[in-house]
Amino acid sequence: MCFTPIVSLSTAIVEFVVATAILVFCRKSLINRFFPLLIYILGFYQFTEFMLCTSNYPFFWAKMGFITYSFLPAVGLHFVMKLTNRKYNYITLYMIPVIFSLMALFKPGFIMLFCYFLFKSFNKEKNQLKRKSYAVIFAATLITLLPALILFLIFPAFNIIFPSVYCEFAVLFTVAALIASYLDNKIQNKK
Repeated sequence: MCFTPIVSLSTAIVEFVVATAILVFCRKSLINRFFPLLIYILGFYQFTEFMLCTSNYPFFWAKMGFITYSFLPAVGLHFVMKLTNRKYNYITLYMIPVIFSLMALFKPGFIMLFCYFLFKSFNKEKNQLKRKSYAVIFAATLITLLPALILFLIFPAFNIIFPSVYCEFAVLFTVAALIASYLDNKIQNKK
């Protein structure tokens, strides 16, 4: 997350403007229907970062950010499947982010719940290979969570803020989507 609110807000505004421009000026192809959706999702995620940093409801906005970026892989895969004319059960595709989103909304400590069940299974398991497997997954989860805990909860509590490289990637993706949409629109106009 970007703990520089002005960068997050600026990125969100740029993404909303570009997504809207693609919808208005480049309407003819499948590509130009999915890129705006992806960019709007990225823009809303940047907006949640801004609100996380500036509002009195940081946990609400952190959940909204989590829910927002949970859908990015599903939307991206949906786009690629449509673009490459592959059949796929889209309900199954979107079930995963929906489940995780519901867990984030209704179970505040769902990642801790995951760790609890994994640790409990580790203690009960007799098979050494399964125990090692559980231990690796548990360690990977902790390694993944600790930097997030430090960067997103502990540092901000001490007013230590930092710009995130993800903001730059979001803008880079937005520029690439704009160029691809423009080029695809030219191709569609020649047909």
